[in-house]
Amino acid sequence: MDIAERKLTEQAYRTLVDHSLQGMAIVQDGRFVFANQAVETIGGYSVGELLSFSAEEFPGLLHEEDRARLLGYMRDRLAGKPAPSHYEARFYRKDGQTRWIEVSSTRIEHGGRPAIQGIIIDITERKQAEEALQQVLQEHESLIHAIDGIVWQADAHTFRFDFVSQQAERLLGYPVERWIQEPTFWRDHIHPDDREQAISFCVAATAEKRPHEIEYRMLAADGRTVWLRDIITVVVENNEPVQLCGVMVDITERKRVQEILHESEDRYRDLVEHSRDFICTHDLEGHIVSANPWAAKVLGYEIDTILQMNIRDFLAPEVRGGVDAYLAKIQKRGTANGRLLVQTAAGERRIWEYNNTLRTEGVATPIVRGMARDITEHKRAEEEIRTRARQQAAVAELGQRALGSITLSTLMDEAAAVVAQTLEVEYSKVLELLPDGSLLLLRAGVGWKQGYVGHATVDASINSQAGYTLLSNEPVIVEELRTERRFIGPPLLCDHGVVSGMSVIINGKGRPWGVLGAHTTRRRTFTRDDINFLQAVANVLALAIERKRAEEALWESERRYREVVES
Repeated sequence: MDIAERKLTEQAYRTLVDHSLQGMAIVQDGRFVFANQAVETIGGYSVGELLSFSAEEFPGLLHEEDRARLLGYMRDRLAGKPAPSHYEARFYRKDGQTRWIEVSSTRIEHGGRPAIQGIIIDITERKQAEEALQQVLQEHESLIHAIDGIVWQADAHTFRFDFVSQQAERLLGYPVERWIQEPTFWRDHIHPDDREQAISFCVAATAEKRPHEIEYRMLAADGRTVWLRDIITVVVENNEPVQLCGVMVDITERKRVQEILHESEDRYRDLVEHSRDFICTHDLEGHIVSANPWAAKVLGYEIDTILQMNIRDFLAPEVRGGVDAYLAKIQKRGTANGRLLVQTAAGERRIWEYNNTLRTEGVATPIVRGMARDITEHKRAEEEIRTRARQQAAVAELGQRALGSITLSTLMDEAAAVVAQTLEVEYSKVLELLPDGSLLLLRAGVGWKQGYVGHATVDASINSQAGYTLLSNEPVIVEELRTERRFIGPPLLCDHGVVSGMSVIINGKGRPWGVLGAHTTRRRTFTRDDINFLQAVANVLALAIERKRAEEALWESERRYREVVES
């Protein structure tokens, strides 16, 4: 092909690209070096404006929630690492709108150097339509699943379910999949004493094509017997029943109340004595009149001892003063509920949630009926969730800071402060592995004695926790430094009275950059969530360090280029 033919071919290709309905762009060195008219239409920026964006300005076009992912794809693809070639993401138009795009990217050579070529399609309308449809489906599904009963559909002849709402698992404990996949699930799980009568009634009513209701028992996954009221409609086509639609309502509580009303005092007493809640009665001065065995077990006292106590006696000292207000409230209103900080005979502190009522009718002396439930573990779980949320927010904020113009030294100081504050420890440290690999320098930290930061070093061998972390290539948790056998406690930790701590690797290019650690003078068991948080902070530092090195390399390359040009 001669030069004239090649120019004609290139011109034809250029015309095809410029008039394509799909956006086409090339990104090199973190900035646009080519964009067609469709990209201009999609983004609202002119081609000239797009090409003028610097490498520092380019990330600002990407949606903040997708930015790190997309930049990571580009880095991996340029480095020859596996990266998705087809993905969806959001970006900011010139007018401030957030738009969705579908991207197909490949690695190419542009001007003799690697670059990313992308084919871009605006899919915002499609995403909006999908979201609207999903919203409608979710609202419909939520309405069904919000009904306090099992909504179901089944074949009118086989009674095999083809739809069951999520309440089924809540009420009976069986996964919805079992209801649908097992052809005789309903028959198999009806209580044996009710099975024949329930099935016969439904078969007859279905044959007569009439709606019907029936009460029967089913066996739950945990062995419970659940009373259900089944309200059933028969769907008829061509004068033949084809489908059953119904709602199973849990009437176990109603049945239980009916049974209790007919039970003897012995049965009631047995129920109370075997309850796993704290059930008691007390007078209007707080003296315990009765208590169930579970109360004695939880509090650690004998029943006879409890019957000689006042409710003040098993409360934590700092809340006993509130008993008078509680007694006054229940006398005035007849009910009282809330939470108690309880202290057992062994000194353990527990949180109870109570709901008490005053009984004045049918008794010679007014008496308070009390029922309390231990929610200590529930509160601990809530606190763990709050802790995780706080840790995630701290990492996100630090990540945002790292993307800004902050210096690496300042970022390390802030990272150390975030670790100490979020984990509630006295000490945190950022250690840099020195070039010879034998020592780690304390680059940043919180809590250390004056003069340590920037000067103190730690052995990078088994003679320190940080060194052991590098050697083991995994996070290290220490509960008691004095009894640690995997490595020797370094002077840096011993001089500051450290007892517990954890450390993770700050990765670098080719070798670890250093170690991030958190330490406390109190014995503490760090959790997997704590380690994940610390590693996330270390990853933010690793990315910032690598970014800084890349920037320095670019600046040095530009400096040398200018020297060559000027000379």
